[in-house]
Amino acid sequence: MTEIQQITVAGLGPGALELLSLQTLEALQTASSVLLRTARHPAVDDFARYGIRFTSCDDLYETGGSFEAVYEAIVRRILETAARDGSVLYAVPGDPLVAEHSVQLLLQTVAGRADVQVNLLPALGALNLILQHLRLAPGDGVILADARAPLLRPLCEPPLPEEHAAYHGAMPLINPIRPTIWFQVDTPLVASDLKVLLLEEYPPEHPVTLLTALGAGAGEQVVTLPLAEMDRGTSIDHLTSLYVPALPWRQRRHTITDILLL
Repeated sequence: MTEIQQITVAGLGPGALELLSLQTLEALQTASSVLLRTARHPAVDDFARYGIRFTSCDDLYETGGSFEAVYEAIVRRILETAARDGSVLYAVPGDPLVAEHSVQLLLQTVAGRADVQVNLLPALGALNLILQHLRLAPGDGVILADARAPLLRPLCEPPLPEEHAAYHGAMPLINPIRPTIWFQVDTPLVASDLKVLLLEEYPPEHPVTLLTALGAGAGEQVVTLPLAEMDRGTSIDHLTSLYVPALPWRQRRHTITDILLL
């Protein structure tokens, strides 16, 4: 009988170790192998105090040619570790099921495999703290978007012919009709590229909010500024997200699309 490999996927939450659930903390302390997508997370600074030993995948970011290639390499490392040790705990920033592509790729890869079992340990995610800080509710029509999405385009721009299949039945990510929270705004370059696209739909003076390291204590930073200035003079790193409120009706360029999306 084939032994089932156990993979536990845990979220490290948005910031300090104190925000982890007791279940996740105990799992980190007792796991035979702990693999982190990245060690660049505030909670990891306290791992030694709790006797948590780990290996990170940060080296794969340095050698991978693209983010998709990095995520594929991470999934291979998870499966190799599970095959070698029988079990592995894979930990990611935030919540494992919120804007965490490596987890989705892992679940797709092992789907239908009888020899691998994946267990998920949810966590308080950055989304929870962002919604709390902005006084928003999930039912307010908020769009969650990835600033590194490869097919990112404004609402008014149609997909290229070769991309049509990927966009069949899907809604473009830049939609000024609804408020949007952008994750993965993790470098000034990504912020600048995103700003250029957003300026095709929003006026330069439209207020946006950069939220960095929510839940991390002294490192927490929230800045509201005009869209045209979002990549200037502010701290942007791997813990940064962007909130773009909906464009007021009177400021939008109205088309037949407005009727279809309302």
